[in-house]
Amino acid sequence: MICYVLKRITFALLSVFAVLTVVFFVMRVLPGDPVLLIVGFDANSTQISIMREELGLDDPMIVQFANYLKGFVTGNLGVSIRHGTSVIQEIAMASSHTLALVALAFPAIVAIGICVGVLAAYKQDSFLDHSLMAVAVVGVCIPPYFLALLLMLLFSVQLRWLPAIGAGSILHLILPSLTLAAISGASVSRTTRACVAECLNSDYVRTALAKGLSRNAVLIRHALRSTLPPIITAIGLQVAYMLGGAALVEVVYAYPGIGWLLVESISARDFPVIQAAVIYVASVTILVNLGVDFSYALADPKIRKGGS
Repeated sequence: MICYVLKRITFALLSVFAVLTVVFFVMRVLPGDPVLLIVGFDANSTQISIMREELGLDDPMIVQFANYLKGFVTGNLGVSIRHGTSVIQEIAMASSHTLALVALAFPAIVAIGICVGVLAAYKQDSFLDHSLMAVAVVGVCIPPYFLALLLMLLFSVQLRWLPAIGAGSILHLILPSLTLAAISGASVSRTTRACVAECLNSDYVRTALAKGLSRNAVLIRHALRSTLPPIITAIGLQVAYMLGGAALVEVVYAYPGIGWLLVESISARDFPVIQAAVIYVASVTILVNLGVDFSYALADPKIRKGGS
């Protein structure tokens, strides 16, 4: 168990370092000069040279990379070109909005995904099964921005129950979280249904039923327990997607989360924020996957006993 945990932590740290390296060097080879965005395109060569020296862009690339790693460790990722505020401050503000959105959507995703998937598997090949999975397929296939527009049209324009855009109160969270819960919950339900149905058709489940156990007992004691790892993976992927900023959903609702921040920064060519936001999204995905690996260790006795 300890070796498993240490191995996963090492892989996670190496992955974060790889992301840092790739993002740093890719941002340096992209067209466009961030100095011109700061001093203005009508600045003279002296002003440009002074600004490049202040930003450390005249240093060798390896020195710039070392300074960036130092800034990452110490929490200093530079200053936003657009607003002149700390990049860390902008990332923290946007991620707090995204976390609030995820906190509201996550219980619904788990409830919809697991309950609908288990019910469909329990009633597999019935009308209820086909109906639930048809709805789930629609939920997976429908574009997030289109569903967001439909919900906005219904609840904001027609019924006038909820605000359509912005943030500031719990009411602003409902439509974005409902959009994410519907799409992510549909994906989790399809995975849950497939795993539980396969388990219910396995030999050991038929043996348990032949020994006199009720179908409900077999479902709870055997099927759900053995299918936890793939279900946890499906939920983890959806959480990583949301924590990384569901950009399409946040843009439609003008919700100031991390996805909205990234899109706005790309439009304004705010390189420091773009760089930090990409690293944040990648790091969150890596950390969620690490959490999923730890969940495996709790759900799978083989891993707890020393498996890899």
